[in-house]
Amino acid sequence: MHSSICGTDESLIAMRQAGLRAEVVLSRTGPLGPVMRQRAAMMRRRGQLGVADVEDIVVVRGTRPR
Repeated sequence: MHSSICGTDESLIAMRQAGLRAEVVLSRTGPLGPVMRQRAAMMRRRGQLGVADVEDIVVVRGTRPR
């Protein structure tokens, strides 16, 4: 489980390269959590965060293929 700001696609790719079947099983949009709120200004300067203070909380499942 992580914020979409951390790179959901990158997580899926890494898991698949490790031999797992990876999929997003849940994604919910909501306000930035406490950690991301504290880092919002820095992330905006770096171009990692848009204008809105929202993020997707994403649950990624990795399973071993049979």
